[in-house]
Amino acid sequence: MVRPARDVFHWQPFSRISMGPLGIAKKFFLWVDEVGGFLVCPQPTVTVGHLDSSEADVALSGDLESRHLTLMREDDLYVLEAHGPVYLNGRPVQRSILPERCALELGNCVRLQFLRPHPLSASARLEFASGHRTVPSTDGVLLMARNLILGPQPTAHVVCHHWQEPITLYWTGDALRCRGSGLLTVDGKAVRGEATLSLSSHVEGARWRFHLEPA
Repeated sequence: MVRPARDVFHWQPFSRISMGPLGIAKKFFLWVDEVGGFLVCPQPTVTVGHLDSSEADVALSGDLESRHLTLMREDDLYVLEAHGPVYLNGRPVQRSILPERCALELGNCVRLQFLRPHPLSASARLEFASGHRTVPSTDGVLLMARNLILGPQPTAHVVCHHWQEPITLYWTGDALRCRGSGLLTVDGKAVRGEATLSLSSHVEGARWRFHLEPA
């Protein structure tokens, strides 16, 4: 039997950012130069629905219910709960634990790929397999647990082929931090190794750059 998702996070709110019930940022955008843009959802429960829905954390264009699908992260598992027609690898489902890689079809047209790329991270990625997108348009959705890895490795949550070294975004206490191996420039200031970020920070390295934006 699938256990209900537990509230395993206890972070405090960031100022000026929309907060979920656990005190962490409900969602924000990650824009990576020469790679793409991603909607980041750190909450352990994320709803997917119609573009005009105020109930959906991930609102997509397409013929969907206002709350079509809920994804719940419980420890290192993801549990799917369908509120509208959902197909998991071609089979209709109402509730299911997701495998580490699978295809999801919502309604008759919206197709997503679910992927857990890193074996030591509970964070996951939703890729758009059909032409449906968020607004503003992004290249995917990152379901962020403790950390996100950006880098050239295929196990990164955001694969950045031209980067030389990985960068990790991670939560510690009530702060979102960034860790790299060399000199970083964060909001115009040079730092070495690690830095605390706001959800509007600009971060640069020798040959790469990304910034965050509240959703």
